[in-house]
Amino acid sequence: MKKTEKIKKILLVLLLISCAFATVPQGYYDTAEGLAGDDLRAALYNIIKGHTVLSYTPGVWNAFATTDLKPNGKIWDMYSSYEYTLYDDQAGNYSKEGDVYNREHSWPQSFFNEASPMKTDLFHIYPTDGYVNGVRSNYPYGETDVPNYTSTNGSKRGYARSGLGYSGIVFEPIDEYKGDFARTYFYMSTRYYGEDGNWDNWPMADGVELKDWAVDMLLVWHRNDSVSTKEINRNDAVYALQNNRNPFIDNPEYVEYIWGDKLPVPVAEVATQIDSTSFRANWTSVAAATAYKLYVSEDAAFTTYLDAYDPGILTANYALISGLAATHDYYYRVKAVDGDRESDLSNTIHVTTTSAHTAVADIPATYVIGPAYPNPFNPDCVLPLRLDRDIYMDISLLDISGKMQKEIFSGVMSAGDHKLILKAAELNAGLYIVRVLTPQHTHAQKVLLLK
Repeated sequence: MKKTEKIKKILLVLLLISCAFATVPQGYYDTAEGLAGDDLRAALYNIIKGHTVLSYTPGVWNAFATTDLKPNGKIWDMYSSYEYTLYDDQAGNYSKEGDVYNREHSWPQSFFNEASPMKTDLFHIYPTDGYVNGVRSNYPYGETDVPNYTSTNGSKRGYARSGLGYSGIVFEPIDEYKGDFARTYFYMSTRYYGEDGNWDNWPMADGVELKDWAVDMLLVWHRNDSVSTKEINRNDAVYALQNNRNPFIDNPEYVEYIWGDKLPVPVAEVATQIDSTSFRANWTSVAAATAYKLYVSEDAAFTTYLDAYDPGILTANYALISGLAATHDYYYRVKAVDGDRESDLSNTIHVTTTSAHTAVADIPATYVIGPAYPNPFNPDCVLPLRLDRDIYMDISLLDISGKMQKEIFSGVMSAGDHKLILKAAELNAGLYIVRVLTPQHTHAQKVLLLK
Protein backbone atom coordinates (compact mmCIF):
# COMPACT_ATOMS: atom_id res chain seq x y z
CA MET A 1 0.00 0.00 0.00
CA LYS A 2 1.31 3.45 -0.91
CA LYS A 3 2.26 5.83 1.92
CA THR A 4 -0.37 8.35 0.80
CA GLU A 5 -3.11 5.72 0.93
CA LYS A 6 -2.02 4.66 4.42
CA ILE A 7 -2.14 8.28 5.57
CA LYS A 8 -5.64 8.67 4.13
CA LYS A 9 -6.90 5.60 5.99
CA ILE A 10 -5.34 6.73 9.27
CA LEU A 11 -6.80 10.22 8.89
CA LEU A 12 -10.24 8.80 8.10
CA VAL A 13 -10.15 6.77 11.32
CA LEU A 14 -9.06 9.86 13.29
CA LEU A 15 -11.85 11.90 11.73
CA LEU A 16 -14.47 9.28 12.60
CA ILE A 17 -13.20 9.06 16.19
CA SER A 18 -13.30 12.85 16.50
CA CYS A 19 -16.90 13.02 15.23
CA ALA A 20 -17.99 10.16 17.52
CA PHE A 21 -17.01 12.15 20.62
CA ALA A 22 -18.20 15.53 19.34
CA THR A 23 -20.17 17.34 22.01
CA VAL A 24 -20.14 20.42 24.23
CA PRO A 25 -18.91 19.32 27.67
CA GLN A 26 -21.61 19.44 30.33
CA GLY A 27 -21.43 22.68 32.28
CA TYR A 28 -18.88 24.25 29.89
CA TYR A 29 -20.81 27.55 29.66
CA ASP A 30 -22.41 27.58 33.11
CA THR A 31 -20.50 30.68 34.26
CA ALA A 32 -21.85 32.61 31.26
CA GLU A 33 -25.48 31.84 32.02
CA GLY A 34 -27.75 34.89 31.94
CA LEU A 35 -24.98 37.40 31.18
CA ALA A 36 -24.73 40.00 28.41
CA GLY A 37 -22.39 42.72 27.14
CA ASP A 38 -18.86 42.92 28.53
CA ASP A 39 -19.82 40.69 31.46
CA LEU A 40 -20.62 37.87 29.05
CA ARG A 41 -17.53 38.52 26.96
CA ALA A 42 -15.32 38.40 30.05
CA ALA A 43 -16.97 35.19 31.24
CA LEU A 44 -16.44 33.55 27.86
CA TYR A 45 -12.81 34.71 27.80
CA ASN A 46 -12.23 32.97 31.11
CA ILE A 47 -13.79 29.80 29.74
CA ILE A 48 -11.80 29.59 26.49
CA LYS A 49 -8.45 31.20 27.44
CA GLY A 50 -5.27 29.23 28.01
CA HIS A 51 -5.88 26.74 25.21
CA THR A 52 -3.37 24.10 24.18
CA VAL A 53 -0.93 25.74 21.75
CA LEU A 54 0.05 23.84 18.62
CA SER A 55 3.30 24.14 16.69
CA TYR A 56 3.06 26.05 13.42
CA THR A 57 4.91 23.29 11.59
CA PRO A 58 3.85 20.53 11.54
CA GLY A 59 1.06 21.16 14.09
CA VAL A 60 -1.25 23.35 12.00
CA TRP A 61 -0.62 21.37 8.80
CA ASN A 62 -1.49 18.12 10.56
CA ALA A 63 -4.56 19.63 12.21
CA PHE A 64 -6.24 20.11 8.83
CA ALA A 65 -6.57 16.33 8.67
CA THR A 66 -9.46 16.48 11.16
CA THR A 67 -10.57 20.12 11.00
CA ASP A 68 -10.82 20.90 7.30
CA LEU A 69 -11.51 17.90 5.09
CA LYS A 70 -14.63 17.60 2.97
CA PRO A 71 -16.63 14.36 3.07
CA ASN A 72 -14.71 13.29 -0.08
CA GLY A 73 -11.40 13.63 1.79
CA LYS A 74 -10.26 16.77 -0.07
CA ILE A 75 -9.19 20.02 1.61
CA TRP A 76 -12.14 22.31 2.41
CA ASP A 77 -11.15 25.64 0.86
CA MET A 78 -13.49 28.59 1.48
CA TYR A 79 -11.71 30.90 -0.99
CA SER A 80 -11.65 28.73 -4.13
CA SER A 81 -13.52 25.89 -5.85
CA TYR A 82 -10.32 23.91 -6.52
CA GLU A 83 -9.86 20.70 -4.57
CA TYR A 84 -6.58 19.70 -2.98
CA THR A 85 -5.14 16.53 -1.51
CA LEU A 86 -3.94 16.73 2.07
CA TYR A 87 -0.12 17.00 2.27
CA ASP A 88 0.43 16.31 -1.46
CA ASP A 89 -0.74 19.82 -2.49
CA GLN A 90 0.46 21.62 0.61
CA ALA A 91 2.25 24.99 0.29
CA GLY A 92 5.03 25.20 -2.31
CA ASN A 93 5.25 27.70 -5.16
CA TYR A 94 2.20 29.05 -6.96
CA SER A 95 1.60 31.31 -9.94
CA LYS A 96 -2.14 30.96 -10.37
CA GLU A 97 -5.25 29.78 -8.61
CA GLY A 98 -5.37 26.01 -8.30
CA ASP A 99 -1.63 25.40 -7.75
CA VAL A 100 -1.43 24.72 -3.98
CA TYR A 101 -3.17 25.37 -0.66
CA ASN A 102 -1.59 27.09 2.31
CA ARG A 103 -2.46 28.44 5.79
CA GLU A 104 -4.67 31.52 5.83
CA HIS A 105 -4.75 33.62 9.00
CA SER A 106 -8.20 35.12 8.55
CA TRP A 107 -7.18 37.72 11.15
CA PRO A 108 -3.87 38.69 9.49
CA GLN A 109 -0.99 37.62 11.68
CA SER A 110 1.01 40.76 10.97
CA PHE A 111 -1.50 42.68 13.15
CA PHE A 112 -0.54 40.64 16.21
CA ASN A 113 3.14 40.51 15.21
CA GLU A 114 2.99 36.79 14.37
CA ALA A 115 3.01 36.07 18.11
CA SER A 116 1.91 32.96 19.96
CA PRO A 117 -0.69 31.65 20.68
CA MET A 118 -2.57 33.59 17.99
CA LYS A 119 -0.23 32.42 15.21
CA THR A 120 -1.41 28.81 15.57
CA ASP A 121 -4.95 29.27 16.88
CA LEU A 122 -6.95 27.04 14.56
CA PHE A 123 -10.19 28.93 15.10
CA HIS A 124 -8.98 31.63 12.70
CA ILE A 125 -6.62 29.60 10.50
CA TYR A 126 -8.08 27.92 7.44
CA PRO A 127 -6.54 26.05 4.49
CA THR A 128 -7.07 28.16 1.37
CA ASP A 129 -5.83 28.39 -2.19
CA GLY A 130 -2.35 29.92 -2.04
CA TYR A 131 -2.92 32.34 -4.90
CA VAL A 132 -6.28 33.62 -3.59
CA ASN A 133 -4.76 33.90 -0.13
CA GLY A 134 -2.15 36.20 -1.68
CA VAL A 135 -4.88 38.19 -3.44
CA ARG A 136 -6.66 38.68 -0.12
CA SER A 137 -3.34 39.79 1.44
CA ASN A 138 -4.04 41.78 4.63
CA TYR A 139 -7.15 43.49 3.30
CA PRO A 140 -10.11 43.58 5.66
CA TYR A 141 -13.18 41.51 4.97
CA GLY A 142 -15.95 43.57 3.44
CA GLU A 143 -18.40 43.86 0.56
CA THR A 144 -17.63 45.15 -2.91
CA ASP A 145 -19.72 45.98 -5.98
CA VAL A 146 -16.69 46.60 -8.22
CA PRO A 147 -14.35 43.61 -7.85
CA ASN A 148 -10.98 43.68 -9.61
CA TYR A 149 -10.50 39.98 -8.89
CA THR A 150 -13.01 37.12 -8.51
CA SER A 151 -11.94 33.60 -7.58
CA THR A 152 -13.41 30.39 -8.97
CA ASN A 153 -15.88 30.09 -6.09
CA GLY A 154 -16.93 33.77 -6.27
CA SER A 155 -14.77 35.34 -3.55
CA LYS A 156 -14.00 38.96 -4.54
CA ARG A 157 -11.46 41.71 -3.98
CA GLY A 158 -12.24 45.35 -4.74
CA TYR A 159 -13.09 48.73 -3.29
CA ALA A 160 -15.74 48.65 -0.58
CA ARG A 161 -19.31 49.26 -1.61
CA SER A 162 -20.92 52.60 -0.84
CA GLY A 163 -22.44 52.77 2.64
CA LEU A 164 -20.29 50.04 4.19
CA GLY A 165 -18.57 52.48 6.56
CA TYR A 166 -15.13 51.80 5.09
CA SER A 167 -13.85 53.02 1.75
CA GLY A 168 -10.66 51.05 1.11
CA ILE A 169 -10.00 47.74 -0.67
CA VAL A 170 -11.77 44.74 0.87
CA PHE A 171 -11.97 41.00 0.36
CA GLU A 172 -15.48 39.52 0.25
CA PRO A 173 -15.97 35.78 0.83
CA ILE A 174 -18.99 34.07 -0.68
CA ASP A 175 -22.31 34.17 1.20
CA GLU A 176 -22.01 30.51 2.22
CA TYR A 177 -19.04 31.31 4.47
CA LYS A 178 -19.70 34.87 5.63
CA GLY A 179 -21.20 33.67 8.89
CA ASP A 180 -18.18 31.41 9.45
CA PHE A 181 -15.81 34.36 9.21
CA ALA A 182 -18.07 36.58 11.32
CA ARG A 183 -18.08 34.03 14.15
CA THR A 184 -14.32 33.64 13.70
CA TYR A 185 -13.84 37.37 14.32
CA PHE A 186 -16.18 37.38 17.31
CA TYR A 187 -14.12 34.48 18.69
CA MET A 188 -10.82 36.35 18.22
CA SER A 189 -12.26 39.47 19.85
CA THR A 190 -13.28 37.35 22.84
CA ARG A 191 -10.46 34.81 23.17
CA TYR A 192 -7.84 37.61 23.30
CA TYR A 193 -9.99 40.09 25.23
CA GLY A 194 -7.54 42.13 27.32
CA GLU A 195 -4.51 40.35 25.81
CA ASP A 196 -4.07 42.76 22.90
CA GLY A 197 -1.52 45.19 24.37
CA ASN A 198 0.96 44.50 21.57
CA TRP A 199 -1.58 44.16 18.76
CA ASP A 200 -1.67 46.69 15.94
CA ASN A 201 -4.72 48.67 14.89
CA TRP A 202 -6.03 48.07 11.37
CA PRO A 203 -9.16 48.89 9.37
CA MET A 204 -11.32 46.23 11.07
CA ALA A 205 -10.20 46.59 14.68
CA ASP A 206 -8.25 48.50 17.29
CA GLY A 207 -6.42 45.65 18.97
CA VAL A 208 -9.20 43.09 19.45
CA GLU A 209 -11.95 45.72 19.58
CA LEU A 210 -13.89 45.49 16.33
CA LYS A 211 -14.69 48.84 14.73
CA ASP A 212 -18.31 49.91 14.45
CA TRP A 213 -18.57 49.38 10.70
CA ALA A 214 -17.05 45.91 11.06
CA VAL A 215 -19.46 44.97 13.87
CA ASP A 216 -22.45 46.15 11.81
CA MET A 217 -21.35 44.11 8.79
CA LEU A 218 -20.37 41.00 10.75
CA LEU A 219 -23.69 41.01 12.59
CA VAL A 220 -25.47 40.91 9.23
CA TRP A 221 -23.21 38.08 8.04
CA HIS A 222 -23.82 36.17 11.26
CA ARG A 223 -27.59 36.55 11.01
CA ASN A 224 -27.84 35.72 7.31
CA ASP A 225 -25.52 32.70 7.36
CA SER A 226 -26.41 30.54 10.35
CA VAL A 227 -24.15 27.94 11.92
CA SER A 228 -23.57 25.03 9.56
CA THR A 229 -22.79 21.38 10.14
CA LYS A 230 -19.30 22.16 8.79
CA GLU A 231 -18.75 24.68 11.60
CA ILE A 232 -20.14 22.36 14.26
CA ASN A 233 -17.84 19.54 13.17
CA ARG A 234 -14.85 21.86 12.90
CA ASN A 235 -15.52 23.31 16.36
CA ASP A 236 -15.48 19.80 17.82
CA ALA A 237 -12.32 18.86 15.93
CA VAL A 238 -10.47 21.99 17.08
CA TYR A 239 -11.63 21.38 20.64
CA ALA A 240 -10.05 17.92 20.49
CA LEU A 241 -6.72 19.57 19.61
CA GLN A 242 -6.78 22.88 21.51
CA ASN A 243 -9.11 22.07 24.41
CA ASN A 244 -11.20 25.20 23.87
CA ARG A 245 -14.26 26.00 21.78
CA ASN A 246 -15.77 28.81 19.73
CA PRO A 247 -18.71 29.93 21.92
CA PHE A 248 -20.43 31.64 19.00
CA ILE A 249 -20.79 28.35 17.15
CA ASP A 250 -22.11 26.52 20.21
CA ASN A 251 -24.37 29.44 21.21
CA PRO A 252 -24.94 31.82 18.26
CA GLU A 253 -27.20 33.97 20.44
CA TYR A 254 -24.14 35.11 22.41
CA VAL A 255 -23.25 37.34 19.44
CA GLU A 256 -26.49 39.27 19.92
CA TYR A 257 -25.98 39.48 23.69
CA ILE A 258 -22.52 41.07 23.30
CA TRP A 259 -22.60 43.05 20.04
CA GLY A 260 -26.33 43.22 19.27
CA ASP A 261 -29.23 44.66 21.24
CA LYS A 262 -30.65 41.49 22.79
CA LEU A 263 -30.65 40.07 26.30
CA PRO A 264 -30.77 36.37 27.17
CA VAL A 265 -34.31 35.00 27.04
CA PRO A 266 -35.84 34.02 30.38
CA VAL A 267 -37.63 30.69 30.53
CA ALA A 268 -41.23 30.89 31.67
CA GLU A 269 -41.78 28.09 34.18
CA VAL A 270 -44.86 26.23 35.27
CA ALA A 271 -47.29 28.23 37.38
CA THR A 272 -47.64 27.47 41.09
CA GLN A 273 -50.11 28.30 43.84
CA ILE A 274 -52.98 27.71 41.44
CA ASP A 275 -56.47 28.14 42.87
CA SER A 276 -59.85 29.35 41.67
CA THR A 277 -58.97 33.07 41.58
CA SER A 278 -55.20 33.32 41.23
CA PHE A 279 -51.89 31.71 40.36
CA ARG A 280 -48.22 32.59 40.63
CA ALA A 281 -46.39 33.09 37.30
CA ASN A 282 -42.73 32.04 37.44
CA TRP A 283 -39.70 32.43 35.21
CA THR A 284 -35.93 32.05 35.39
CA SER A 285 -33.78 35.03 36.37
CA VAL A 286 -31.53 36.68 33.77
CA ALA A 287 -28.38 38.11 35.34
CA ALA A 288 -28.13 40.90 32.76
CA ALA A 289 -31.72 42.07 33.33
CA THR A 290 -32.80 44.84 35.67
CA ALA A 291 -36.53 44.18 35.14
CA TYR A 292 -39.02 41.95 33.34
CA LYS A 293 -42.10 42.55 31.24
CA LEU A 294 -44.86 40.09 32.05
CA TYR A 295 -47.64 39.51 29.52
CA VAL A 296 -50.81 37.73 30.68
CA SER A 297 -53.66 36.87 28.33
CA GLU A 298 -56.91 34.96 28.14
CA ASP A 299 -55.98 33.44 24.80
CA ALA A 300 -52.87 31.75 23.41
CA ALA A 301 -52.46 34.38 20.68
CA PHE A 302 -52.19 37.14 23.32
CA THR A 303 -54.84 39.32 21.71
CA THR A 304 -56.68 39.79 25.02
CA TYR A 305 -54.38 41.06 27.75
CA LEU A 306 -55.38 41.33 31.37
CA ASP A 307 -55.38 45.08 32.06
CA ALA A 308 -53.12 44.89 35.09
CA TYR A 309 -50.43 43.00 33.15
CA ASP A 310 -50.28 44.73 29.75
CA PRO A 311 -47.38 44.20 30.24
CA GLY A 312 -46.52 44.46 33.92
CA ILE A 313 -42.97 45.70 34.68
CA LEU A 314 -41.46 43.64 37.49
CA THR A 315 -38.11 43.30 39.22
CA ALA A 316 -38.69 39.85 40.72
CA ASN A 317 -38.82 36.63 38.67
CA TYR A 318 -42.38 35.83 39.72
CA ALA A 319 -45.72 37.58 40.11
CA LEU A 320 -49.06 36.69 41.71
CA ILE A 321 -51.89 37.03 39.21
CA SER A 322 -55.18 37.54 41.04
CA GLY A 323 -58.83 38.46 40.48
CA LEU A 324 -59.34 35.61 38.02
CA ALA A 325 -62.32 33.47 37.10
CA ALA A 326 -62.59 29.86 38.28
CA THR A 327 -61.95 27.00 35.82
CA HIS A 328 -60.74 29.48 33.22
CA ASP A 329 -57.74 29.35 30.82
CA TYR A 330 -54.93 31.93 31.09
CA TYR A 331 -51.54 32.29 29.41
CA TYR A 332 -48.36 34.15 30.28
CA ARG A 333 -44.94 34.90 28.82
CA VAL A 334 -42.13 37.27 29.75
CA LYS A 335 -39.23 39.40 28.46
CA ALA A 336 -36.01 40.42 30.18
CA VAL A 337 -35.29 44.17 30.16
CA ASP A 338 -32.25 46.36 30.80
CA GLY A 339 -32.73 49.97 29.75
CA ASP A 340 -33.35 49.99 26.01
CA ARG A 341 -32.28 46.37 25.61
CA GLU A 342 -34.85 43.59 25.68
CA SER A 343 -34.84 39.86 25.19
CA ASP A 344 -37.10 38.02 22.81
CA LEU A 345 -40.33 36.73 24.29
CA SER A 346 -40.09 33.58 26.36
CA ASN A 347 -42.09 30.44 25.84
CA THR A 348 -45.78 30.52 26.75
CA ILE A 349 -47.23 28.89 29.85
CA HIS A 350 -50.86 27.79 29.94
CA VAL A 351 -52.69 27.81 33.29
CA THR A 352 -56.22 26.71 34.13
CA THR A 353 -57.63 28.00 37.37
CA THR A 354 -59.38 25.45 39.52
CA SER A 355 -62.90 25.17 40.81
CA ALA A 356 -63.57 26.72 44.16
CA HIS A 357 -62.78 23.43 45.90
CA THR A 358 -59.90 21.80 44.02
CA ALA A 359 -56.39 23.00 43.20
CA VAL A 360 -54.74 21.12 40.32
CA ALA A 361 -51.33 21.60 41.91
CA ASP A 362 -52.48 19.56 44.92
CA ILE A 363 -53.15 16.42 42.89
CA PRO A 364 -49.99 14.34 42.43
CA ALA A 365 -49.28 12.44 39.23
CA THR A 366 -46.81 9.75 38.26
CA TYR A 367 -45.28 9.85 34.82
CA VAL A 368 -42.19 8.66 32.97
CA ILE A 369 -40.54 10.74 30.24
CA GLY A 370 -37.97 9.66 27.67
CA PRO A 371 -35.20 9.49 26.95
CA ALA A 372 -35.75 10.70 23.40
CA TYR A 373 -34.45 8.35 20.72
CA PRO A 374 -32.52 8.18 18.49
CA ASN A 375 -30.27 11.00 19.71
CA PRO A 376 -28.62 12.41 17.56
CA PHE A 377 -31.48 12.00 15.10
CA ASN A 378 -32.45 12.30 11.45
CA PRO A 379 -35.10 12.16 10.14
CA ASP A 380 -37.28 11.75 13.24
CA CYS A 381 -36.93 11.63 17.02
CA VAL A 382 -39.39 9.96 19.41
CA LEU A 383 -40.18 11.24 22.91
CA PRO A 384 -41.94 8.47 24.89
CA LEU A 385 -44.34 9.35 27.73
CA ARG A 386 -46.19 7.15 30.22
CA LEU A 387 -48.88 8.73 32.42
CA ASP A 388 -50.87 7.15 35.26
CA ARG A 389 -53.71 9.67 34.91
CA ASP A 390 -54.84 12.57 32.78
CA ILE A 391 -52.58 15.57 33.35
CA TYR A 392 -52.05 19.02 31.92
CA MET A 393 -48.73 19.32 30.01
CA ASP A 394 -46.89 21.97 28.01
CA ILE A 395 -44.27 20.35 25.76
CA SER A 396 -42.02 22.67 23.75
CA LEU A 397 -38.90 22.53 21.62
CA LEU A 398 -36.38 25.25 22.56
CA ASP A 399 -33.09 26.29 21.01
CA ILE A 400 -30.00 26.08 23.19
CA SER A 401 -30.60 29.65 24.49
CA GLY A 402 -34.05 28.69 25.80
CA LYS A 403 -35.99 30.41 23.00
CA MET A 404 -39.04 28.41 21.94
CA GLN A 405 -38.84 27.08 18.39
CA LYS A 406 -41.92 24.90 18.30
CA GLU A 407 -44.85 24.01 20.56
CA ILE A 408 -45.19 20.23 20.45
CA PHE A 409 -48.21 19.82 22.73
CA SER A 410 -50.26 21.95 25.10
CA GLY A 411 -53.29 20.66 26.94
CA VAL A 412 -54.53 17.71 28.94
CA MET A 413 -52.82 14.47 27.97
CA SER A 414 -54.69 11.28 28.77
CA ALA A 415 -53.35 8.44 30.89
CA GLY A 416 -51.40 5.74 29.09
CA ASP A 417 -48.43 5.42 26.75
CA HIS A 418 -47.66 8.14 24.19
CA LYS A 419 -45.00 8.79 21.56
CA LEU A 420 -44.41 12.37 20.44
CA ILE A 421 -42.53 12.79 17.18
CA LEU A 422 -39.99 15.51 16.31
CA LYS A 423 -39.72 15.75 12.53
CA ALA A 424 -36.35 16.75 11.06
CA ALA A 425 -38.03 18.20 7.96
CA GLU A 426 -39.53 20.97 10.12
CA LEU A 427 -36.24 21.96 11.78
CA ASN A 428 -32.73 23.16 11.03
CA ALA A 429 -29.72 21.11 12.07
CA GLY A 430 -28.54 21.86 15.57
CA LEU A 431 -28.90 21.26 19.30
CA TYR A 432 -32.36 21.60 20.87
CA ILE A 433 -33.96 21.25 24.29
CA VAL A 434 -37.19 19.32 24.72
CA ARG A 435 -38.95 20.78 27.76
CA VAL A 436 -41.98 19.23 29.48
CA LEU A 437 -43.91 21.31 32.03
CA THR A 438 -46.64 19.99 34.35
CA PRO A 439 -48.18 21.63 37.42
CA GLN A 440 -45.66 19.76 39.60
CA HIS A 441 -42.51 19.29 37.55
CA THR A 442 -40.20 20.56 34.82
CA HIS A 443 -38.26 18.09 32.67
CA ALA A 444 -35.69 19.00 29.99
CA GLN A 445 -33.37 17.02 27.78
CA LYS A 446 -31.11 17.88 24.86
CA VAL A 447 -31.52 16.39 21.39
CA LEU A 448 -29.22 16.87 18.40
CA LEU A 449 -30.51 17.03 14.84
CA LEU A 450 -27.93 16.18 12.17
CA LYS A 451 -28.46 16.98 8.50
